[in-house]
Amino acid sequence: MSPNKKYLLVTVGTCLLAASGQAHAQSAPAPAGAGVTELETVVVTAEHRQSNTQKIAASISVRSGGDLTQQGKTQLQDILEDVPGVVYTGNGSAGTQPGGADLAGANLTIRGIQSNASVAGSWISAAPSAALYVDDVYEGLGNTYDIDRVEVLSGPQGTLYGRSATSGVVAIHSPQPNPDRVEANLSAEFGNYDLKHESGALNVPLVQDQLALRVAGDSYERDGYISAKGGQTNLSNGKVELLYKPNADVTVLLGYAKQGHIANSGGGSAVNFENNPNDPQYVGGLPVGRVTTNSEQYWANIKLNLGFATLTYIPTLRDYSVSSPNTVEENGDLVASVKNFIPTDRFITQEVRLTSNPGSALTWQAGALYYYNGVRNSEEVDLISPVSLRAFALTLKKDTLAVGTFAEATYALAPDWRVTGGVRYDYTHTETNEIYNAFNGQPPTSLDGSAGIREFNNFTFKLRAEHDLSPVNMLYASVSTGFSPGDVSITTGAGGAPIPLVLAAETLTAYELGSKNQFFDRRLQINGDVFYYDYAGYQTQGINISGSSINLAFTTLAAPVQVLGGELETQYLLTPYDRLTASLELTDARYVSASQMFQTFVARSAVAHVVPVTFTPAYSHTFDLPDSSRVILRAEGRYLSAHDAGNLTATELASGAAPLVHVPDNWLGDLEATWTSANGKYSITAYARNIGNTIYKTDVTLSALGVGNDAAPYEGGLYLNDPRTYGVVLSAKY
Repeated sequence: MSPNKKYLLVTVGTCLLAASGQAHAQSAPAPAGAGVTELETVVVTAEHRQSNTQKIAASISVRSGGDLTQQGKTQLQDILEDVPGVVYTGNGSAGTQPGGADLAGANLTIRGIQSNASVAGSWISAAPSAALYVDDVYEGLGNTYDIDRVEVLSGPQGTLYGRSATSGVVAIHSPQPNPDRVEANLSAEFGNYDLKHESGALNVPLVQDQLALRVAGDSYERDGYISAKGGQTNLSNGKVELLYKPNADVTVLLGYAKQGHIANSGGGSAVNFENNPNDPQYVGGLPVGRVTTNSEQYWANIKLNLGFATLTYIPTLRDYSVSSPNTVEENGDLVASVKNFIPTDRFITQEVRLTSNPGSALTWQAGALYYYNGVRNSEEVDLISPVSLRAFALTLKKDTLAVGTFAEATYALAPDWRVTGGVRYDYTHTETNEIYNAFNGQPPTSLDGSAGIREFNNFTFKLRAEHDLSPVNMLYASVSTGFSPGDVSITTGAGGAPIPLVLAAETLTAYELGSKNQFFDRRLQINGDVFYYDYAGYQTQGINISGSSINLAFTTLAAPVQVLGGELETQYLLTPYDRLTASLELTDARYVSASQMFQTFVARSAVAHVVPVTFTPAYSHTFDLPDSSRVILRAEGRYLSAHDAGNLTATELASGAAPLVHVPDNWLGDLEATWTSANGKYSITAYARNIGNTIYKTDVTLSALGVGNDAAPYEGGLYLNDPRTYGVVLSAKY
């Protein structure tokens, strides 16, 4: 048993949390049956105050933690897979997803807006376009367990959130310690690919109504989908929270969390496409060794009711490290050595907010953020076959400091008319000191002093109007802006010489028109919106412009992106026992006014990885049994229209390589059955996800005449969606 797992099992003891808990009392959709005659009120805190989702004039999707566990969705890419407009490429743990990243939000694409790509091969993220928050902590630990609810806000949210909320926010909330009663829950999940997943928490009041302790833990083990060892993953999490509430006006929460992840990154094996492009053949590339990441976090959340407003202060310290000494084999031959070490990657954030108390025509909030990231990194990539040479080696010292202030206010012009305005100002300072050595015979290049310093100043805003047509029907319109700060780093340039590359700051202007509605005595709910985004210059440093898989050379490429789309989410309570839900997403994201250089290396105008049409219908039926227990059957389908899973250069497109990155239309289906005891303490869920075993490409990187296999026209890195998975979840709560 690993040390991480030992500390996990000791902390949770014998009383653990059931399946990430039940969503909070007003936010968990009750099952159809037992007298349910109207849709539930879903209360969220997406705008930092409690509000019914139907009263929030913005696109917001909510998922219950209990529902996610019963559906077998316990990793971040699964949790978000049916949220309209959201694509998550990678694993729930930073540093293990395709390309590697020390910020999980770097893998979020919301409404076609991707994060800036860092230098090829780097594990250090550029500033993400989307923000991931866990219990109000930016990039906090614990995004896959002990979940009460997940809230997703689309569109720029910088006037509400502290950092990187350009394209939207994913806010994950856990149950807080409860000083009123003892609570203990446990869940155990078992499935194919040797899945073993235990999750739970224990809540203990220490002083009645004033002091409580909550301990939660999670252990997740699974073999790889391609080979048992190649994609094997072992994830352990644990957290401890202490809540002190001496009176109604003061709340102090102190927390500690730890995460350890050991994984073989076999999901990105080298492949050739000599045969059917939709049936790529693996030729090896499985790393011999493991990627080990560790994270540790300390945080506090202090709330003071000042009478006219509530003051919130959230200081956080998070440390992240990576150890990845790997070699790569192809057809049984050793072809490369890849070593990556991040001994220090420290994040310090301090966020303060002042929020008006309810009860007046004017509601407002203002806040400020201090953000610091200090990272020390060393990387080495050596090619061994068919030639022996140093691809590159670097040592990096990088410090980023950002300070932001933001404010937003809503005023009721009349009982049925409201207007909202918000502003934000940011200052970002990044300082990079790097020594980079590319290829044998090339002198190393240093980036230090003023050459490695960049400063950015950004101002953004929000304007919104909303009108109540009736108590259950609303229209709203908004225009808002967001930004991503720039960056600087070193990579391999033309001729193999190291060169500095700069990412400029980017801006986004978003226009949205939406409506929220309930009909038929609140049994039918229809929420929809249309949007247009103008993104001034998506940038990437991750494209090899040399045309060779050995003699690499990279540069910064940029092009404006325009996105036009719409979303629709519906729920219909057909009977007290039958519920129908559906979501539809239309997204057309394209590069516009691209330079000839950009079009040479990104030949398609459609942005890769963006699915033009996604449709997700679901149906559930409840059976009330004679002993007052209950069985719920649920079926869900997902349609993904054809799109590209990677970029093509003009040369690749002309050579007929388009089918290699093309993803055809796909239908996927999920089934689940849940039995719940009469008192609600026990439940058993059986689920099957992707029941048709539909396999498609989620990310493709091509390279001409792959190393060690010259008979194949192309090799590359390939990532696939999850195959058919099935399992059973046993839960108990007390």
